[in-house]
Amino acid sequence: GIHEPLYTLPSYLLLELPIEPFGLSSTVLGLLLVFRTNTSYSRWNKARSLWGMIINHTRNIMRMASSWTLLEPSITSTPHDRN
Repeated sequence: GIHEPLYTLPSYLLLELPIEPFGLSSTVLGLLLVFRTNTSYSRWNKARSLWGMIINHTRNIMRMASSWTLLEPSITSTPHDRN
């Protein structure tokens, strides 16, 4: 046929393994990956919410600082602006 091997191994070198350990280990590996994914997502989500809170607090501080630094129009205007 088209896909015949170039060299055939003797029968004593052929490896036969039971399938059960692989099925069990794949289930355990799948659960471990799901747990790790959920943990990393919760950490990312917490960091995102904390970063948003930092941004909001910074905006509030700048808003308060800009309202405190506004001067009366008569004080800030120059003689050129009064004409």
